[in-house]
Amino acid sequence: MLAAFIIIDKIYYMLIAVIGVPVNVVAIAILSRGKCGLSTCTTRYLVAMATADLLVIITDVILYQMNLYYFQGSFLHITPVCTVVTFMVCVASDCSVWFTVTFSSDRFVAICCQKLKTKYCTVKIATVILATTCILFCFKNIPLYFTREPGVVIDNVPWFCNIKPSYYTELRWVVFDWFDKALTPLIPFALILLLNALTVRYILVASQIRKGLRGQSKEQKHSDPEMESRRRSVILLFTISGSFILLWSPYVINFLYYSIAGIDPKYYNNSLHIFERIGYMLLSLSCCTNTFIYGVTQSKFREQFRSAIKYPLALLHKNLSKLLLFFPLTIPRISSHYKALNHVRLISRISTHTPSSPSQNHGPHTLLSGEAAIYLYFFQCRIHCSQCGLLYIGQTKRRLGDRFAEQLCSFRKHAPQLPVACHLNNPPPCSHVHIFILGLLQCSSEDQRMLEQQHLI
Repeated sequence: MLAAFIIIDKIYYMLIAVIGVPVNVVAIAILSRGKCGLSTCTTRYLVAMATADLLVIITDVILYQMNLYYFQGSFLHITPVCTVVTFMVCVASDCSVWFTVTFSSDRFVAICCQKLKTKYCTVKIATVILATTCILFCFKNIPLYFTREPGVVIDNVPWFCNIKPSYYTELRWVVFDWFDKALTPLIPFALILLLNALTVRYILVASQIRKGLRGQSKEQKHSDPEMESRRRSVILLFTISGSFILLWSPYVINFLYYSIAGIDPKYYNNSLHIFERIGYMLLSLSCCTNTFIYGVTQSKFREQFRSAIKYPLALLHKNLSKLLLFFPLTIPRISSHYKALNHVRLISRISTHTPSSPSQNHGPHTLLSGEAAIYLYFFQCRIHCSQCGLLYIGQTKRRLGDRFAEQLCSFRKHAPQLPVACHLNNPPPCSHVHIFILGLLQCSSEDQRMLEQQHLI
């Protein structure tokens, strides 16, 4: 049972690393733009929370857990390095938890304390609070460096960092352990529950008062922008807080168990050891959930996420459309209305021809012999007659596939008003039609003007 759980544990941390890093990076990038309909103060807290979660995944999941499973014997297992990694894990975890508390307190003040809101809910105050929190927890976790000892010494090099047995028995370390767990996450649990309860109470009372002042009966339903804004804030606050409490609960239960029972977790049986590992697994998961919460509860965040996904694709399409497309493309299958043609091929190749004379001026639907493609605007192509070698130069603002379909259909129907069909159906009729795209270009009106000056013949 334990062996099977270890395999699951290894795969789990790999998935958390693969998912958690890009998810938090995307959240930081989207929130930093400030276009999610949230206040600048709230955005600052959410960016800080995403950054702390990203650091937890890097330090705890990648540098500690994955190193333990996948990189046995690496330099990260040397005792001083391992101890520093442990220190960074604890600092990142503390900041992640307390940034959630600061966010909850900010929402409480913004909703319930209107007089204090203008002074407290500012970007400057948020920056000071977040920076102070981070610095304090750096100092708080310094004693952890002295709670580790080498597991083995090989050639005078200490390896691994085991917790000293005295950490669970000596009074000073027992007090420090309780102080550590009280700060993260017992006190945050109590503060978040208290702030959320006060926020809900205030909103319920305020909503009843506003309905009375607005004269709304139970049957009438009028939109209230202020209450809608508060509702969105509360939904975001409760989902983040609820996720935090739910995912940290097994860790807290395990701490209370070994503290009250006086048991060293090193001597846990298989069931207790698995429960302890599940607690740590859920802590890692808590660093990936906030971004999904933003996506579910915030419509503007979803819009920004879709824009972020579409932007590189649109940029790629824009750049490709401005370049000449020179690659072979064969259409092996032809729809039913092209069956009258024996063979149809759509080929793109590089033209080696040059304009014969800049003084000549031919219309957009002219058969030329041996001329190069003219890039006027949007898409332009040439249809090459395989028997006489004449070239048809055409331009269109629509899809090339649709335009080719019309040309081939007109050839099948012997349309006399179109030059391509009229020429190709003259005796003797062409049995093979080869369509060569010698050049494709999509350009703006300014590009069109410059290209006409350079290539118009």
